[in-house]
Amino acid sequence: MSVSSRGSYDIFHLNALRKGRTYRLGMLAGLVLFSAIARSALSNIIAYEAYSEPRFASTAGSLRSLTDLAVQQGTRFLTGSSATDTAIFQYRIEQQSAIANRITGLLTGLSFSNATSHLTEEAYVHVNATTVSMSNITSNVSALINVPGYRLTVDCIPDTPDIFTVLSSSESASEMTAVWNVMVEGGFTANIFKAGIPGSLSEMQSAYNEQYPFAAYYEQNATQVFLSIVYSGFGLLNDTVSVPSAYGDLHTLSQNMTGTKFTGTKQTMKIWGVRCWLNRQEGVLNLTHLPSMEWRIDNSSFSHAKTRVPSYIAPWQTNLMYRAPQSTVAGIGPALARSATNQSALGSTNNVDFKMFALNYLYASAEAERAVFEVAATNSSRDRPGDFFNVTGLVNEEHYRITYIPIILLVGIIAMLLAASTVSAMAVYASKTKSARTFREVNALRLLVDGAGGLGPEIKIITDAGLGSGEVEKWADECMVEYVNVVVEGEPRVRLRSIGSSVDG
Repeated sequence: MSVSSRGSYDIFHLNALRKGRTYRLGMLAGLVLFSAIARSALSNIIAYEAYSEPRFASTAGSLRSLTDLAVQQGTRFLTGSSATDTAIFQYRIEQQSAIANRITGLLTGLSFSNATSHLTEEAYVHVNATTVSMSNITSNVSALINVPGYRLTVDCIPDTPDIFTVLSSSESASEMTAVWNVMVEGGFTANIFKAGIPGSLSEMQSAYNEQYPFAAYYEQNATQVFLSIVYSGFGLLNDTVSVPSAYGDLHTLSQNMTGTKFTGTKQTMKIWGVRCWLNRQEGVLNLTHLPSMEWRIDNSSFSHAKTRVPSYIAPWQTNLMYRAPQSTVAGIGPALARSATNQSALGSTNNVDFKMFALNYLYASAEAERAVFEVAATNSSRDRPGDFFNVTGLVNEEHYRITYIPIILLVGIIAMLLAASTVSAMAVYASKTKSARTFREVNALRLLVDGAGGLGPEIKIITDAGLGSGEVEKWADECMVEYVNVVVEGEPRVRLRSIGSSVDG
């Protein structure tokens, strides 16, 4: 049994011990198994554990800012008049395709779901870097510290124009114009807001609905927008009832539209809305790199100074020929207003949530601005050294340490205790035997001699019978022996004898 000193998982070996059908051999089989388990467990409790430790790095990566000289020089496109084609900001053909997909996708998304989930406390907060450059930060960077960022908000006030018109500007486009007469030194001047409609005037003239949303931009620089609803119906000229909103009561202007060939219920139209502008604040952001490789803004700090900025959604009013789903009138206005409208109260003069209308405009303007600069950045020939900047952050360093596995250690200790208990039980059991009391060692040689002396007659029968290996093995499995005291020539001796045999001579 010396091969079992370190234990064994050998099924055949354990089965051989089981065939002995004695308590001692059964305990020996248990000892073999427990010893093997203890040895395996205790030799594998030590392991190397990998762990990462964040370290501050003055240069955790390089980012590409949301800047582009051609875009910044193209302020002529940021007016109340929409561009006539998509070849603006010196975009290549593939860039025109990219910006068209992003703008139309943005507007379609807003027409189904409002901007609430994309804003932080009714503000748009974003890092001043392209998405591509952010995704190029290596995965071992766990955080970025004091990254330049910005915050956009929208302010609105109720306002009513002095006059509004809806006219054709070309065969395929129309224009809604709202005008405010402003007193200046020496007389009056006009503040003009325009909303481009990528469709003929006849579409609106023949549309079956009575409510038309518009987003009309300040003609000079698109820093302001008039988010408005035009409502058609009989008997509106003398209707002076205001429309409630989150910004206060909205006073209406009713106007005769027969001069622009509107007929039927559209002979008279009423307009009301809010005048809004975007405010930008510069600041810094602290970002965390998530397992999904996305970035989360943990905290931010912004300057108290606010700058009024133009909307980058303005150039795309008509050149994309965009029409929101289920809208009878094309243009940006219906897309911004649809998710802010109570669809179950269509036809009512107060079914539009102007606060949500304005927040949708905020999100659309912010995303359009980001898209304009990110698409421009895809042309690396436009890059300037000042467009890139390094950022500080935390970089994870990989380390290894020696540790132990508690569950394996526990299994090893339990197996070792069971093995020790088995040995103790076997020692107690063996202490009662004659061999133990007489210090008679029963080793392999002694067992061979005793077997030859005590089982000689049976072995002779097997030999004479010429039994095969199978019959001999069967005899060995069924043969039970024991040591007994005998007296030989007056001296006590211990002899091995058979206590049962099924040998058939």
